[in-house]
Amino acid sequence: MRKMWWDSIRFASRFSRCKQAGISIMVAIAGTALALSSLLAFDVARAQMVFSKLQTATDAATLAATRDIDSPTLETDIRQVFDANFPPGYLGSKAAKIETVLRYSSGLVQQMHLAVTVELPSPIAGMVRKAGSDMHLLSVETRTERRTHGAELALVLDNTGSMLKNNKIGSLRSASKVLLDILFSGKESVPNLYVAVVPYTGRVNIGTQHKHWTRDPGLNLLNKHTWSDYAPEKWGGCVLARPSPLDVSDLPPSVRGFDPLFWPSSVIGGKVNQSNPAFQTVFYTKGNDKNVWPDAAGNTSDGPTPNKVYGPNADCATPITPLTSSYRALWTAVDRQKAKYYGGTLANVGLVWGWRTLSPLWRGLWFQNDGSPAPDNRPMDYLSPDNSKVIVLMTDGDNALVGDRMMAYGRPDWTGLKASMLDTYMLNACAAIKAAGIILFTITFGDDVNIATQKLYTQCASGESDSPLFPGQKYFHAP
Repeated sequence: MRKMWWDSIRFASRFSRCKQAGISIMVAIAGTALALSSLLAFDVARAQMVFSKLQTATDAATLAATRDIDSPTLETDIRQVFDANFPPGYLGSKAAKIETVLRYSSGLVQQMHLAVTVELPSPIAGMVRKAGSDMHLLSVETRTERRTHGAELALVLDNTGSMLKNNKIGSLRSASKVLLDILFSGKESVPNLYVAVVPYTGRVNIGTQHKHWTRDPGLNLLNKHTWSDYAPEKWGGCVLARPSPLDVSDLPPSVRGFDPLFWPSSVIGGKVNQSNPAFQTVFYTKGNDKNVWPDAAGNTSDGPTPNKVYGPNADCATPITPLTSSYRALWTAVDRQKAKYYGGTLANVGLVWGWRTLSPLWRGLWFQNDGSPAPDNRPMDYLSPDNSKVIVLMTDGDNALVGDRMMAYGRPDWTGLKASMLDTYMLNACAAIKAAGIILFTITFGDDVNIATQKLYTQCASGESDSPLFPGQKYFHAP
C-alpha cells in the first residue's frame, strides 16, 4: 500500500515536470509564430506601399510620355518623371527597370505602354524560398491612348490708324504673340495645329502671289484701270469686296474672281490737288483727293511715317499669312503688323477673309508669301472629327468710313455706302461664320470702347454654350 502511494507521488511529480516543459515549448512556438506574423505583416504592408507608389509613378510617367511621345529625349523624360514619383531606393527597393512595350504615334492618336519592375528585399521571402531568392518581384504595366484635338485658327487683326492711339497696335502684337506662345509651348510646330494671320484696315491684302484670283482690272467700271496704271509701282495685293451676297461668302475665286484695288493719283501735269479728268466722274468730283503720287520728292508708295500714305496701293496692309504650322513664320507675321493711318475700318472684310483661310472650299488654293504652297490637306472639312475651326478677332472697336478713301467697297462717296450700314455688314459676316461651325472670339482694346460697341462684339462672338470644347464667354475687353 505504501509502495503504491509512493509510486503515485513520483508519477505526479514527473507529470508536473512534463507539463511545465510542454507549456514552455508551446510558449516558445507561440512567440516565434507571433514574431513571424509581425514580420510577415510588416513585409506585406511594405510591399503594398511600394506597389502603390510604383503604380502611381508608372501612371505619371506614361501620361507624361504620351503628351510628348515624339520627343527625342523620351526615355530620359520617362525616367525623370518616374523618379520624381518613385524616388530611387524607396523603402529599400532596388533600381526600377522600365521597359517601353509600345510607342505609337500616328496623326491624332498617340499610344504608350510601359512595364516597370522593381525588386524589394524580403526576409520572409528568404525563409520560404530557396537561398538567394529573398526578393519580392513587383511589376506594373500601364497603357494610355491620347487623341489630339487639332485646330485651325485665324487671327483677324485690326491694322487701322486708330490702333496707333496709346500704342494699341503694340498691345495687339503682344497679345497675339502671347497666344502663339501658349499654343506652341516653345515648339516650332505642334501636331494638327495650324494658324493664319489676317490683317485688315478698310481692305485686305491677299498677297501678290494670288494675282491669279483677280479679274481683268478693266471689268469693274467704277475702278476701271489696267495693270500698267500702277507704274512705276506694281499691284500691292489689295482687292475690292465682291458684290453681295458674295462679299459674305466662302465661295472660291472660281465662282467669281476679285477686282484688284487701284487708287489713282490726283496729280495732273505735276500739279497736285486737281481733278484728274480720266477719273473725274468717278473718283475726283470734289477735286481735292489727298492721295498725291508722285509726291514732291517723287515717291509713289507709302512714306516712312504712318501719316505719309500715297500711291496706287495706299493703305494696303501687310498680306494674309495662310494656314501654317510654323511658329517662327507666325511670330514674324504678327511682328509685321503695322497700323495704317488712312482708309477706315471694315471688320466684316477682315472676318470674311479669315473665314476663307479656314474654308475647305479654299483647300489647295493658298500660297505662302514666299510663293510656296500652303498645306494641301488644309483647311479640313467643316465639322471634321478631332478638329476645331476658330477665329479670334482683335480690334479697338468702331467700324468707320472715310468718304474720299478707296476701301474694299470703293470710295464711299460714290458707292453710297453709309457708316450706319457697317455694323450690320459685320453682324451678317459673324452670323455666316458661326453658321459654318466656326467658333468666333472677339477682343476689343482700349479705354475708349463704349458699352454699345462692347455689346456689338458680344453679339458678333459665339455664344457661351456654342462649343463644349470652349465653354464660357467668347467676347473679352482689354482696357
